[in-house]
Amino acid sequence: MRADFELVEKFQHLFDGNRTAVGTEEGGCRRTQDGEWELELEGHLRMPDCAIGVYPMEAMNDDDITSLGTRSGPLTWVVKWGCVDFDEGDEESWIHAQNVRQTLDMLGVISYVERSRSKGYHVWVFADDWVPAATMREALFAACQIVGAPTKEINPKQVSLKPNQLGNYVRLPYPGDLGDDEAVASLWYGWCTLGIPPRRVMVNPDGDPWTVEQFMSLVKTNPRADLELAASYYLPNEPRQLIERDWSQLNGPAIDRLRGKARIIFNDGPLEHPDSPTNYRGHTLWKLVSTIAEDGQHTPEEALELLIDADERWGKFAGRPDGRLRLQQMVERAFSE
Repeated sequence: MRADFELVEKFQHLFDGNRTAVGTEEGGCRRTQDGEWELELEGHLRMPDCAIGVYPMEAMNDDDITSLGTRSGPLTWVVKWGCVDFDEGDEESWIHAQNVRQTLDMLGVISYVERSRSKGYHVWVFADDWVPAATMREALFAACQIVGAPTKEINPKQVSLKPNQLGNYVRLPYPGDLGDDEAVASLWYGWCTLGIPPRRVMVNPDGDPWTVEQFMSLVKTNPRADLELAASYYLPNEPRQLIERDWSQLNGPAIDRLRGKARIIFNDGPLEHPDSPTNYRGHTLWKLVSTIAEDGQHTPEEALELLIDADERWGKFAGRPDGRLRLQQMVERAFSE
């Protein structure tokens, strides 16, 4: 074993959760006693055969949650991290993960992408300290809503639990990466020499993997206030209906009043990855409407009109049953700031 005890301790703190149990690699649950949870996480890092998952939700008594604000009931359910799991295949999941990561960044929240164990990607968000589970979930939900990413696998999956419930766990990255196992060495050798990307590792925005040492040296956590601001964009219900109009004719003066960055985006569309035209359509729609709102030259109704025109040309939500609703949600968020 290597003496990376500070790294192990930081990993335990970063992925903190309910310390009465861990999730097994096979999909089960193993209860832990005092001190065993920490040993389980250390074993996860040092031995590939001891990979585990963590249950994110913990309950705090009212006396312990003064900094968390007033909540109904005797307990507040809190988390130290959240995670969105995209399991639609590597290519599509990478697009969703990048869109959500960039949107969270626009909302002031730092996030990290993991290439998951089979197919797909996870987007992780870490908090400075315990935050209400509802805040973390709504912040992640809002980012997914903005870019039309799937929302069926947002962790924490609950905002409260009944007595003796644990909720859902998420498998941790980097199983065995601090050990001397030949399989782990071979994994990184394959990447360095053959370009075969390892799985269950964090990756940079280009998709290149970070070792556990690299990731733990650069990872940053988010203040509760930043997560609350992002969560404020979450729309639990359908947005209020904008003024009904005949959208068949585009309002010429609305286009004429586009200026600067908004006009460039409206005219040129999503250009970040021209070789993959589906990558950033939702993200670019959000940049367009938020820029229009910031400029203050258009009403929400005109912004929606322009957004529909852009979407019909770019093909993100056009033709979908919920397409108009998605665009309305973007407009509502952009003009609510």
